[in-house]
Amino acid sequence: MISLNSERPLFVIVDGQDIDAIFDIEVDGFDAAIPIVRLSASPAGMTQTLNIESRAMKTVEMIRRMQPTGPYRLAGYFQGSLVAYETAFLLVGHEQAVDFVGLIGEWVRCGDYEPQQAASIQVDLFAGFERASDGTSEVRDWRALLSASQFRQVAFPREQPFAINREVVRMLTEAATKASERAYEIPEMLYNPAVVIQAGQHGHTPLFCIPGAGGTVAGYVGLAAALGRDWPIYGLQPRGLESSLIPHSSVEAAADKYLQAIEESQPRGAIHLLGHSFGGWVAFEIARKICAGNREIASLTLVDSDAPGRRLIASQHTALSLVEEYIEMLELAAEQPLGIEREPLESANQAKRLAMIHSEMVRLGLLSARTRSSVLEGSMRTFSSALRTAYQPQGEYPGPTRLVVVPDIRLDFHTNEKLNSQKISNWQSLAPRLSYWEGPGNHLTILQPPAVWELAKWWLAGSESLG
Repeated sequence: MISLNSERPLFVIVDGQDIDAIFDIEVDGFDAAIPIVRLSASPAGMTQTLNIESRAMKTVEMIRRMQPTGPYRLAGYFQGSLVAYETAFLLVGHEQAVDFVGLIGEWVRCGDYEPQQAASIQVDLFAGFERASDGTSEVRDWRALLSASQFRQVAFPREQPFAINREVVRMLTEAATKASERAYEIPEMLYNPAVVIQAGQHGHTPLFCIPGAGGTVAGYVGLAAALGRDWPIYGLQPRGLESSLIPHSSVEAAADKYLQAIEESQPRGAIHLLGHSFGGWVAFEIARKICAGNREIASLTLVDSDAPGRRLIASQHTALSLVEEYIEMLELAAEQPLGIEREPLESANQAKRLAMIHSEMVRLGLLSARTRSSVLEGSMRTFSSALRTAYQPQGEYPGPTRLVVVPDIRLDFHTNEKLNSQKISNWQSLAPRLSYWEGPGNHLTILQPPAVWELAKWWLAGSESLG
């Protein structure tokens, strides 16, 4: 671990054995203005076939072992620039500040990775060489991907476009030092997720609801109506649904932010917690954190949430596979297929994929024809972040926990029975006082009429004595 009393280092992410070797030779013995730590864009034990997101997740782990908290300084070269940008994205998602991201030159395409817009990531772009003379689509310009207000261009030596030398290192360290002197607020740190769904009446214990992957607090309007006007009901809106804020990269970071919002809106007294799907993980982690203090959890309800540790790791999720899962989610909510084939999705970029989904949703009456496909960007962003998030609770929750399980309409009775039995068993290992209920509808329609009325009736039956 780097000493907290030392100058913050510049983590430089490079890619390729030759570039790594040249970098080590050039930096060896060089009296840089700040400490330099070289990292590989393909860490030990990871193959080149893994996607940028999984490499960035591994890089975040390595960086935080050396420097547990920010602000961080990052730089990237060749494919390392992709990993550096995604690493910055994830660090902000972990509620950590990044005050320098230096990207050297144009970037080489890696699979279907496309950097996501994030105004809070300020980039110093070291660019000076031209696009490949053969016009190959494998090389693209960062300037075409970032907003004009997001980057500051720095002159870069043109004669050696793929060279790492002491002059380049000097330029990076000087730019990193100057960037640290530029004060700016990170909007993600100011985000307040609390939304009042209904004010309710004094004397009722407030209920805080957390949406699932890609969902919004508006999804709980039906539950609020079914519970009745007397209940104070709050939604905790996932960050990134609106504007270009970066979603949380971990359940723990989201839980910390949500708990802060809960304490600001309801500083005293017991609370009810309810989370749907991925939101159940966050609700469970909040309950664990509250239990470690002196506050009371009136009830914890998990609505069709998989037990932690059952999700695919990031390397198994490509941008295409996430879009396909997003479509499946929409089809569950609509209870009918969108009619989008895999082949056109494969050849399209992310913007075109969302346009296809939007077109079908308009055709089915799920969205107004007056909307644009950009209306789906926030939902897709938070959905992708949630599915790439791993979570392993650091202990049990000892309080009463209520789990709702529903059938997957795409599976037969016996398969559903087996999967739900496994889900219940896995949760019982983390919540010994678990009880469960087999609810109506499917994974999405459980929060829609008429199924939500049955959900509300069941929830009230178990909560009346508490609130």
